[in-house]
Amino acid sequence: MKREKGMALVLALALTLALGVPAMAAEEGAEDGLLTRGELVTALFTLSGAEEMEPKQAYFEDVPMRGDLALAIRWAVGEGIVNGYGDGRFGPEDPVTREQMAAMLYRTAQSLGLGFKGMWMFRLDYPDAGEISDWADEAMHWVVMNGILRGTDRGLEPRATATDDQLSLVIQRWQKAIVDGEGETRSDIDYLALVNKLNSLPEGWEDKLLCVTTLNSVGETVEAERSAFQAYLALMADLAENDGIYLELDSARRSIAVQQGIWDRFTEKYGAAYTAKTVAVPGTSEHHTGLALDLYFRLPGEDGSFTDVYYNEDMMQYPEIWEKIHAKLPEYGFILRYPEGKEHITGYGYEPWHIRYVGDAETAREISARGLTLEEYLAGKEAPEVAYDYGSSALYTREEIGDAMVQIRCRFASFEGCELHSLTYGGDWANNEENIAWMNELDEGQGYTQVIAFLSDFHSPAAGGGAWEPDTEYKNWQWWLARTEGGDWNLLTWGYDSWSPENTTD
Repeated sequence: MKREKGMALVLALALTLALGVPAMAAEEGAEDGLLTRGELVTALFTLSGAEEMEPKQAYFEDVPMRGDLALAIRWAVGEGIVNGYGDGRFGPEDPVTREQMAAMLYRTAQSLGLGFKGMWMFRLDYPDAGEISDWADEAMHWVVMNGILRGTDRGLEPRATATDDQLSLVIQRWQKAIVDGEGETRSDIDYLALVNKLNSLPEGWEDKLLCVTTLNSVGETVEAERSAFQAYLALMADLAENDGIYLELDSARRSIAVQQGIWDRFTEKYGAAYTAKTVAVPGTSEHHTGLALDLYFRLPGEDGSFTDVYYNEDMMQYPEIWEKIHAKLPEYGFILRYPEGKEHITGYGYEPWHIRYVGDAETAREISARGLTLEEYLAGKEAPEVAYDYGSSALYTREEIGDAMVQIRCRFASFEGCELHSLTYGGDWANNEENIAWMNELDEGQGYTQVIAFLSDFHSPAAGGGAWEPDTEYKNWQWWLARTEGGDWNLLTWGYDSWSPENTTD
């Protein structure tokens, strides 16, 4: 009989003893005794916890009438895990290929109610992935995604003969995937960990992280935390089946070492000031967690082809698609990480493609239903509303003023513990020759031609700290930005000076 989900399986150590293979398995590519169909079926029967049963199929002429092997083969055939050759033989001494082993492992998981649910799709980043047989394709994807079967120096080698040592190692991983997560292998991490401009990646995180690697539609390799990736696959299937939206992964995990390399290259090429404005400090990028996913989507054509909508400026042209995607995020444990209007809390502008896995749907539903950022949820309070005054300008449109405000709000997020209350456009008067010259002194070589200024009110934390007096309302705090006409605003300086609304006129 099937064991119920959640019932403990036989320990992998007991299996290794029963098979006579060493508990400390060798690398998967090592040469060893060939694995046979009979050995694999016996191992899976032992792990299943199934009890003695009446035969569900006819006897095979090359299988003993009684004994453990006979019972295991009858169980495997009855559960649909493997069949005989159709000529009265089972072939218990025949060797098993790696893709056959994957198929039997996957079918055993399916017999326990696990495996892929609904539609699924991702590419295996191995040079020989195209050699996988059609009947083994789904199984190979599942075992690779769960870290059960891993590639060698030569690739996945789907049609290579499996060995006893490989079985020992694979079974231990299979058991961990089934027992620890009932089909999902979860990392030993805090799925609500806060990583932002003020909070670095927790120590030891990368050692505890379990990831899966895939290939997206434009041929780029993407690595993500395993449970987050499984949740993404379920989200992707739902959107494809019910909304005709075809998701892809642009990026996910980025190691601290990779981020440091990006930081060093930008510093060498563009300088420290530009790098600080455009690249996250190594250790503070949420992509280090493996839980942050950047999405893009593919638009289907009438001829069955697809067009990748990949670049940020292009994706912004489809708000209706993002609205449908965002509506379904909580059901799969995701939140929109950088919502519009919350830049002063998250430190980042609105990114409809950047989602974050928080571990379960219940938590994601609560965060999303209350309209909170992860920062607010973890702090246990919602930030106060901010009053924005766009004023009246003959120089700049409301959109241009709004773009400058976003830059200020992103920077304000680094004012630890402070609450932003208001942000006001300072007036067209700030764009004068003296101030333009000042901005070009602050950031030489940029050739700025326009200046914009703002005033803000905010409150410091009760404990104070840094530059802040405890529990103090700071009023008319200045922000100065510059650009070349039609370009992006650069925030160059902030603080107090002689300017205030009382002594300034347009």
